[in-house]
Amino acid sequence: MTARTRLLLLACFFVSGGTGLVYEVLWSRHLSLLFGSTTEAVSVVLAVFMTGLGAGAYFLGPRVDRSPSPMRLYALFEAGVGAYALLTGPLLSLVRAAWLGIASRAELSAAAATGVKGLLAALVLLPPAFLMGGTLPALVRAVSEDVAAARRRVALLYALNTLGAVAGTLAEGFVFLEAFGLWRTMWLTALVNLLIGWVVFRRSVQAEAAAPPDEAREPLLAALRRLATAPGGRYALLGLVASGAATMAYEIVFLRVLGIVFGVSAQAFTIVLACFLLGLGLGSLAAARLSRVRAARLSDFALSQLLVAIAALAAHAVLPRATRAIVLLHQWPEPTFGQVLLGKALVAAAFLLPLAFLAGLGVPLLLEALADEVPRLGRIVGAAYLANTAGTVLGSLLAGFVLVPRLGTEGTLEAALGLSAAVAAAGLLRPPRTGRSLALAGASAAALLAALLAPSWPVRLFLFSDTAIPQGPVATRLEMERRATAYPYEALAFREGRNAAVAVGTTQMGRVLLVSGHPDGSDQRDMETQLLLAVVPLAVHPRPGNVLVVGFGTGVTAGAVARAPGVDRVTTVEIERAVLDVAPFFSHVNGEVLSSPKLRVVVDDARSHVLSTRQKYDLVVSEPSNPWRAGVASLFTREFFEGVKGTLAPGGVLAQWVQLYFLEPESLRMILRTLGDVFPEVEVWMLDGLNVVVLASERPLTVDRARLEAVAGGTFRDELRKHAWVDSPDALLARRLLGTKEARAFAGDGERHTDDLPLLEFAAGRGFYRADGRNAARLLAAKLASGALAGPVSGTPPEEGRLWLEVAAMCRASGLKAESGQALDRAEKAGEAARALARRAAYANADREPASTAAALAAFERLPGPVPADAAREAALTRARLLVQKGELEAALSSFGEAAPLTGAEQAEKLGALVLSGRPTEAIGLARDLLTRARVGGDVAGAEVGVVLDQLLDLAARGASPLELARLLEETSAGSTGLAVALRLKTRAFLLDRAGRPSEALAAVERAIEVGPVDPQALALRVRLLSGLGREDEAIEAGRDLEEVVPRALSEPVPPLFPGAK
Repeated sequence: MTARTRLLLLACFFVSGGTGLVYEVLWSRHLSLLFGSTTEAVSVVLAVFMTGLGAGAYFLGPRVDRSPSPMRLYALFEAGVGAYALLTGPLLSLVRAAWLGIASRAELSAAAATGVKGLLAALVLLPPAFLMGGTLPALVRAVSEDVAAARRRVALLYALNTLGAVAGTLAEGFVFLEAFGLWRTMWLTALVNLLIGWVVFRRSVQAEAAAPPDEAREPLLAALRRLATAPGGRYALLGLVASGAATMAYEIVFLRVLGIVFGVSAQAFTIVLACFLLGLGLGSLAAARLSRVRAARLSDFALSQLLVAIAALAAHAVLPRATRAIVLLHQWPEPTFGQVLLGKALVAAAFLLPLAFLAGLGVPLLLEALADEVPRLGRIVGAAYLANTAGTVLGSLLAGFVLVPRLGTEGTLEAALGLSAAVAAAGLLRPPRTGRSLALAGASAAALLAALLAPSWPVRLFLFSDTAIPQGPVATRLEMERRATAYPYEALAFREGRNAAVAVGTTQMGRVLLVSGHPDGSDQRDMETQLLLAVVPLAVHPRPGNVLVVGFGTGVTAGAVARAPGVDRVTTVEIERAVLDVAPFFSHVNGEVLSSPKLRVVVDDARSHVLSTRQKYDLVVSEPSNPWRAGVASLFTREFFEGVKGTLAPGGVLAQWVQLYFLEPESLRMILRTLGDVFPEVEVWMLDGLNVVVLASERPLTVDRARLEAVAGGTFRDELRKHAWVDSPDALLARRLLGTKEARAFAGDGERHTDDLPLLEFAAGRGFYRADGRNAARLLAAKLASGALAGPVSGTPPEEGRLWLEVAAMCRASGLKAESGQALDRAEKAGEAARALARRAAYANADREPASTAAALAAFERLPGPVPADAAREAALTRARLLVQKGELEAALSSFGEAAPLTGAEQAEKLGALVLSGRPTEAIGLARDLLTRARVGGDVAGAEVGVVLDQLLDLAARGASPLELARLLEETSAGSTGLAVALRLKTRAFLLDRAGRPSEALAAVERAIEVGPVDPQALALRVRLLSGLGREDEAIEAGRDLEEVVPRALSEPVPPLFPGAK
């Protein structure tokens, strides 16, 4: 074979590696759109594909050896893959019909469903994967004139194919899918394979065979038996299986940890996968280079596995530092989306390339060592490839189904490290043993022991996500440390599920559900969205007897649906069981919905359920996470909406949650256009300034007044007032932003988001860095331009003044202050002067405009006749706050009395006035009452407790007994179980220190440091207390901890990494 022909084949195999990866992704995406994106479904698809590769290598290897032209056979394999890819469409249609037919006619268990999915996936994946598996044995045989050439080139081919996969990963993830869509990418890739086949076939006509064919036919398992009985063969088989399993486990660990830290987006996974494959490819190239120096030995493989174990130990130590790397990345001022991706690629490379590089050495070294007969080269490479892919499948299934759920990600890394160390030790202890080999075997055991004895990863690693931390450069070391440690969360619960890492964090403001580091709900700031997401469609649909809720989250939406009048049955679909495990931490706001007899929980992907269910729903509430997160955009496609439409009963309604934040205007319009293609009627309702719900139906939507009163004025009246500040059913009607005509005009013409062309998946990721945050303002402007304050209502029409009041509130929440004032003017003219003036005063006071506040209050006082009680109360509260700002404390306290009864938050404000006015006895009494009432979900919760604790310190500074106040905290601590405790402990420590109780103070502050976020005040107090107690060595060590966070001054800046960083 000429050098030119050989170079052509190497180039073709590089390109083939790219096309193979593209096919794997495309077929996996097609099947996940049908079967769902659960770990079970994805793992089954991957296992079938890898099994096909291994089987193809093994069974086609002997055929390669018998062929007079392995090069021609390789051409046929490549062309066969391309031809099969062109037939994927009809095959997928057949599989879709089969799956829907089976799933819709039988209630399958999870195991049965997984088995059926595996069989159907095999119809699509096994034939092309089988042909792909034959390409490596064919090409190795084709380019090998003798054993020396075989050993040199097997690693090179393996490396080039892997590096081609890197190119395929990047091209597919960042270019092809967005530019061409799934089907056109499939067809273009098929053409590339057909071209490879044609070019190589033509060249094979002139090329001579590398070696005479081996015509012998052997029993099915002969190649494996020969490999096992060869010198060192058993160890080689063990190494191939074990290294495949360990490498897959390492890949899963890096994808999971760095994926969470990077933000769990499709782009993040593409980056991590490409970097890991790059490391494997470079390692294989290094193995090929080594083969030019000397022949590979089994001991080389054993040494490579020892190095892998050492690299895994290093990864175990440094992976928790990935959060700091991301914070440092944000020192890049105002980065573009491309710059952020580049930065994350560099971070990924720094953390995983060393291990991936060393892991890439292993298989090529074994293939070199085993390639000792050219006539049987196809069989040898095929058997080795089968063993390695078997290990890969085993590692994938064990890691996804067993190790991560039971041992966690850290335990999975340790298990893989142990496997690598064990394989290394087994190889190093093979005869003849030397002192060097014994020492290296001991090093393998030491690496495993070091990993097991190393400090466990902090839970905060899994509370951190790039999409959840503040963006932009940090100015101080303290700020950097806080961002890197997921400030300000205290972890209440943590579960690693098959699909995501789930945690419940708590702060002084409340509890937050974190799914793979991203906040997906809370019991405070998200309550308005979570509640209204249920209440709006429940008020619009006249008889929602059977309801589907997509996504459980905190359970607030499902709980509200279950409590609604007229609802008989609720089905909630949640992809991650761990989310359900932590639901009790939100029972105070979800009504313990998991125990409701109305509720049925389905643990599955929403697409799979929608396609396979036999149920007909009156209402579907879809509340997925943000569309930039991996897999979520598939719940916004036209095909998914068509599936939902098929599950709706006549007159049924889809309520689709859309997050406005970090969403570019065109992405919002694309979602509305896509929904409008499927449903004739589309309305947009505001949930809060950052979220809307889109109601879609085949019939016009008219609100029934009786139904509205039962929902908004009855069942949910108090909750709407507390969490959404909706004080009347008419106020809820004003939340309708756009009717169907206005929504279609707002959406305009443009692209749609489909399964084939998933534009939103890519646009949403860019929107995180490009969106201007004014989508709510745009929608409100469209509402005001339309002149429609509310939609059609059967029965008593809404009061215009109440509608304008709510429009004013929405405008203010969306940053439209001028429009908010104009809406209040319209409310005054429409008969709501008292409420409009009271609200105008409250808004002005919140904006720190005392003159405007006083003017509005004066106008309120001049109103003739009695005013509504709620308006009088709001005006009294605003007056009290204004008087506190002026220092007129006695008058302020009087106004607080006029506003009674006060909520917990308002009583905390009154406490501040009592402290400032010099009434310690009354202040301590009110503080005791508030702390005694403090509980999760009560009207005195974390935020109110934080205010009380600040006032206790102020009381101590003003002369109150610090010991008495510390005892007050101790006596009232039982009632606050479940609230954030770090601040309470720190406050008690300061009081005890002031009271001259240093030992007790030290115990309290050390506990605060242990459970709470980074707090320089607590760290500094610990240093001072230890020093005062004469424990100088400990004080010095504590001082070092403080110096790491706050060196010399709280304002010491972090050196900028990039020019222009502030």
